[in-house]
Amino acid sequence: MVYKIPKISTKVYVFILYVLVFSVFIGAALYIIMIAKGYRFDFKNRSIRKTGMIILVSRPSGADIYLNDKKLSKKTGFSLFPAKISNLDPGKYKVLVKKEGYKDWQKTIEVKEELVSWANYILLIPEKPTKKESIKNIDISNISISPNKRKIAYIIKNNNLSILDIQSEESELLKIPQIQNETEILNLDWNLDSTRLLLTIKNVDKTNYLVINTNDLNDFSLISDEYSNLSWSKNNSKELFALKNKSLYKIDVGEVLNPALLSENIISYTFTSGKIIFAAYSEKQNSLFSMDLNGENKEEISDLPYSESYKLSYSKKLDGTAVVVERTQNLFYIYKFGNQTITRKMGQNIKDSLWSNEGKQLLYWGEDFAFVYNFDQENEKEYPLFSGQKINYLHWYFDEYHLVLSSENKLKILEFDGGNITEMSSIVTTSKVEYLEDYKTFFYLDKSKDSETISLYALKLDPEEEKTTTRKSLLGRIISWF
Repeated sequence: MVYKIPKISTKVYVFILYVLVFSVFIGAALYIIMIAKGYRFDFKNRSIRKTGMIILVSRPSGADIYLNDKKLSKKTGFSLFPAKISNLDPGKYKVLVKKEGYKDWQKTIEVKEELVSWANYILLIPEKPTKKESIKNIDISNISISPNKRKIAYIIKNNNLSILDIQSEESELLKIPQIQNETEILNLDWNLDSTRLLLTIKNVDKTNYLVINTNDLNDFSLISDEYSNLSWSKNNSKELFALKNKSLYKIDVGEVLNPALLSENIISYTFTSGKIIFAAYSEKQNSLFSMDLNGENKEEISDLPYSESYKLSYSKKLDGTAVVVERTQNLFYIYKFGNQTITRKMGQNIKDSLWSNEGKQLLYWGEDFAFVYNFDQENEKEYPLFSGQKINYLHWYFDEYHLVLSSENKLKILEFDGGNITEMSSIVTTSKVEYLEDYKTFFYLDKSKDSETISLYALKLDPEEEKTTTRKSLLGRIISWF
């Protein structure tokens, strides 16, 4: 008996084809979603594995990337379109970044499943930075760059003041009648709008303060030696804060004889754009307080270990204060957690501390060692920067990731976790370092090669400028990134 196979209608074929196409589409979509979320199918073990990712950004961009000594086809990107290395198994990877004319950057980066490991702070230092002697044949004792980064004030042979225009490189000697031959200028500090300078002047056995308008030398104010610890306001370019007889005053430079009393029994103080943090004497023991810039809304924060002086550093971001007790050289971090005030001991034998620009990381150091503590909740950790190097100058660079160090006759830049300590220049003397807004040009003092004269030097890192990206290359960057 012969059976006939029934014919399948066209509608059934279409339905089966539709189901197959839909299943393939759903499967592909799920696979893409899995890859996007960091999953990968291990064909060898026939299992799904979770992966991680590394993202790289360098200044300048376009550098070669080596992963575990293997060169990748990708190059480092810039902030908008960083280089992305995805589908990496969890573990530690040796990352090397190379660019012709620049010193190599390398670091061991740990990849964790379903997480991105960021290296968006790679700063490539030229092998031969441009070093230029800006001012010759003069003996300079101090420098201060204006907040607008256009002028540098410098002291010549202790009692002459000059201002250098950074763009034109022309300098002007300011003839100030109040400064005599026997006078010595110890320090200088710009105000908020870069028009006035606060000069600390020593005359025989007295230390006075002179405020001058650099655009009009007839506009000046002389402040007596009764005051100490003078600081410019961060809100008003004509206001100063100062201590006098253990009291804190606010001084209008146009009315120095009528200062406003803010608070009494002050030991030390610091301030931000909206708050003053200060240590003060009390009947039982010293305490840490806060108040607004007018001396109102005074609030006690915490008790302090006894000392005749403190160094205070406040983070507005965390609303926390780093306190160095100078009597014992112990460092404490004081902050509020809910309704409680917490005091944490951070270190000992500490000379000073300084918050990063965004206030998330605290730098603190002793005679020959330094640490950075990262308060980011996801990556809270203490990083030892170095030890055994005498510190002449140490300060945050422009970001959260780098610091500038003057040590052992070398000018160096290093990362916040102690990695990639890179020498920028050899130096003879030690001085503070100033830099411009482009983050490429450093100013510092050093001796000339052929004499003992101390001059002002400019060190330019000369990173390549990011070239204007064409529409085609930008499209290619977008496609490769995704």
